[in-house]
Amino acid sequence: MAKKKTTNQNRTNHEAPLPAVEKGFIFQPWHAVAALLILCIFFFSQIIFGIGNFWEDAIQLEFPNRVFAQNSFLHFEFPHWNPFSYNGMPFFATQLPGVLYPLNIIVSFLPFGIEGFWYCVQLLFISHVAIAGITMLYFLKSKKYHLESALFGAIAYMFCGFMITHAVHPMMINIVAWLPLVLLFLDQAMHKGTIIHALLGGLILGATTLSGHPQVTIYEFIFVLAYGTAVFAGLKNKKPSRMLIPLVILAIGAGVSMVQTLPTIELNSQAARLNWSFEAASEGSISFRQMITMVLPKLFGAWTGSRADVVPSFWLNDSFHSGYYTYWETCFYSGVVILILGISLLLKKRTNWFIVMLALWLVFNLAFAMGNHFFIYKILFDYVPGFNRFRCPGRMFFAWNLVMALFAAGAFDMMKNIDKKDRMYKFII
Repeated sequence: MAKKKTTNQNRTNHEAPLPAVEKGFIFQPWHAVAALLILCIFFFSQIIFGIGNFWEDAIQLEFPNRVFAQNSFLHFEFPHWNPFSYNGMPFFATQLPGVLYPLNIIVSFLPFGIEGFWYCVQLLFISHVAIAGITMLYFLKSKKYHLESALFGAIAYMFCGFMITHAVHPMMINIVAWLPLVLLFLDQAMHKGTIIHALLGGLILGATTLSGHPQVTIYEFIFVLAYGTAVFAGLKNKKPSRMLIPLVILAIGAGVSMVQTLPTIELNSQAARLNWSFEAASEGSISFRQMITMVLPKLFGAWTGSRADVVPSFWLNDSFHSGYYTYWETCFYSGVVILILGISLLLKKRTNWFIVMLALWLVFNLAFAMGNHFFIYKILFDYVPGFNRFRCPGRMFFAWNLVMALFAAGAFDMMKNIDKKDRMYKFII
């Protein structure tokens, strides 16, 4: 008697089909996060393993602020006033100490001595570079990019010129590390019209304003508004109410910051920077010939805290009050590969309004960072309130590096689905 063949028709209604068995390695999001953490540990290994230290403002400004805040909180006192500077001066109201920034508060309650506390503070600096990579990873992944493409863009942002050269200025890095997460919630809110995403984006934005760098905060607000405009331009269903979402996020962020901003505004009414000249404010402007540092970042020297015979000091003297510090104030290097991929995406997607609007931002960003070498910064300095309070216009380059990483990740993602007619495009990449 012949055996009956087993078919799906012989199964009862209660029997489910056997699941397909996945074989081989499957790249998961946690793998990408682990990769970012490993890269960060490798890059900062000298500091993590106690061989080296951060320097400049990290130890001269940020660390004393953290020590004073720690002493105050451990004695259950709020650090309103610092009696050890001059004949005493405001501490909290100066904003730079970032007293209420959530991660600073956590560190302030660590009961360590000076050496142990310095190590913990340095780990806090490093952790924000890792946070920048992780938030960028999930921001790019929310755009439906392949995980490999998102990881590529996250690495590009985490190790961009602004992030690394300003690692000694943690009050700046604390802000831009969370920016991709703000943009993620802004994206979700504008595409889905959800209030909860706008609320979350605003709360995160507000928390970063407490980090202690008003200049980068204002530049961040401007960029969030510009990015929201680009998202709206790319929407298929352009409901006018969606354009209000960036304003809602900015309003929530500004509202959260008021606990710090109001005392700071009162103090700043007595500040010397009210009388700053345009020349003084133009310190840290990028010149025309520095454009080549987009490809060769150390052509005019550098400054890494190392000996001058190892890395020649930055010597270009194109701006007012130039010095070794001009190197990091004007560094916008993303990497040659990132630059090529970013430009290729712009050429490929030149009819996409979202891409076009962000490309216009890059043009504005570069024109603004040129400071006294171009007319944009002069107009803003003379006619827009607030711009005459800050120096070093190159500090807006964090947004340049983020957009370039976003573009490069998009180009990298396109390569995974490229067809035969675009073989030349792939060859160029």
